Amino acid sequence: MKEINNIKILLLGDSGSGKTSYLHKYMNDEFKKDSELTIGIDYATRIVNNTKIDIWDTAGQEVFRSITTSYFRSANGVLIFMDLTNIDSINNIEYWINDYLNKSGNDKKSILLVGNKKDSTRAVTFEDGNEISKYFNISYVEISVKNDTTELLENIMNNLITNIEATSSRNIKIHIKEKKKTTLFCNI
Repeated sequence: MKEINNIKILLLGDSGSGKTSYLHKYMNDEFKKDSELTIGIDYATRIVNNTKIDIWDTAGQEVFRSITTSYFRSANGVLIFMDLTNIDSINNIEYWINDYLNKSGNDKKSILLVGNKKDSTRAVTFEDGNEISKYFNISYVEISVKNDTTELLENIMNNLITNIEATSSRNIKIHIKEKKKTTLFCNI
């Protein structure tokens, strides 16, 4: 048996911001045009470089927030998604950041703000996103889940994990029998 690190990453953000599309492309190397709304929580796991990454895709609708916040406590990091085509997407960034920080006990180094849909008609500029990230003192990146390569999406995840590992002592060691990629999706 081989000992590896276990990292739990949350995907947070408003409904329609691209969390589920990101997870699908990250796991399956393909863009799914018509993603269904996440009901509660979806889950996937992947083993990369001796790290088991548990990724929890949360529903963005307000009705599910009491369910999704229970997953914050054991999280190591978060990608907070903002829809660059919807100016209203900015309105809840502070909510997502504060809720995550308060319930996870982590610091801001475990947060990455992701502006998605840079390939579409924008309502939020790069400068807007950058100013938001500076205001909250968090990192920021813009992507197009639809058009960017899976390698770029993997690099975003790997950079967040590297930052978490460098600043956190909360990683849990686990034992596995073999290294493999697995995917499990479920709705709760």
